[in-house]
Amino acid sequence: MQWVKWSILCSSKTFGGMGFRDLRQFNDALLGKQVWRLYHEQDTLLYKVFKTKYFPNGTREVVCKGARWRIGDGSKINIWNCRWVESSGGGLILSPQHNSSLMVVKDLFLPSTKVWDLETIDQNFYLWEAEDIKSISVSIHDEEDLLIWPHTPDGMYSVKSAYQLLARESQQAQVGPSNPDTSKRLWNGIWKLKVPNKVRHFMWRASSESLPTNFNLCTQHILLDSSYALCEDHPEDVLHCLWLCDYAECIWLSEQTFSFPRNRVFRSFSDLVSFILAKTSSNDAALFSMIAWSIWTRRNKLRVKQPVWDVGDTIKKAKELLQEFHDVQRPSTRLP
Repeated sequence: MQWVKWSILCSSKTFGGMGFRDLRQFNDALLGKQVWRLYHEQDTLLYKVFKTKYFPNGTREVVCKGARWRIGDGSKINIWNCRWVESSGGGLILSPQHNSSLMVVKDLFLPSTKVWDLETIDQNFYLWEAEDIKSISVSIHDEEDLLIWPHTPDGMYSVKSAYQLLARESQQAQVGPSNPDTSKRLWNGIWKLKVPNKVRHFMWRASSESLPTNFNLCTQHILLDSSYALCEDHPEDVLHCLWLCDYAECIWLSEQTFSFPRNRVFRSFSDLVSFILAKTSSNDAALFSMIAWSIWTRRNKLRVKQPVWDVGDTIKKAKELLQEFHDVQRPSTRLP
């Protein structure tokens, strides 16, 4: 059963995903490497044969989208179709073409020089684009225009930077949270918790509303009744199961550290986790996560009629597990 969209799982952990690699995007980034190599070796037979047969438009777009032209003599760079100026158009010129005589960047130079024609630029481009163009330094030496990759220090294409470019573009196309900074603090805080990996993963699932609670199972049309088996008076969503239920409440109230959030109203479990991460220490946040995991584990054992610890021992159980984890993490001292 798919609890979280694959597109979300492929996004960075900072944005609530798992950082999985999107194989389609990675394949495009790999093929882009060959496109980049062949483009800079256009005089070879390999380039002439492979150009149209093995590299479809989708793959070439990876290079075209991320690459920029570095101005040499300005004879190869089409003003209106090439990406050569950093602006809101992703390197492309947004100004409409009014003068048909302006085709390549060379046409923007003063005659027989490599100096910008300021008057021509001001007359044919939007104000901000004109300023961007005039700020570009042009070498006085006789050099050809060069296609570079600005996402690496040396200007050469790399698969890693191309994949990151595609991933960022995909992330921007998704509907994001209303407060991105708060969302980043939540997800970063979860993955930095000093608890076992399974507990961090549990906290991610709980905050993503992807635990198999009765309410979520009803949403997936697997169950007909969404009520919580322990109290039977409320739909079992994540927040109710781990925080609002009478059984969960008695557990949290037995630990003085987490008594103060009881007066607040939280819309979801992720809101509660964000509050805990912001208002408590890292050790308390780790204990909170371990207690929540213990509540969920106890709930699952009861569901399949397995022996469990008493409700009143949940805090003790969570503290023992957390202490055991910390003991294991300490570097061992070797005897001489």
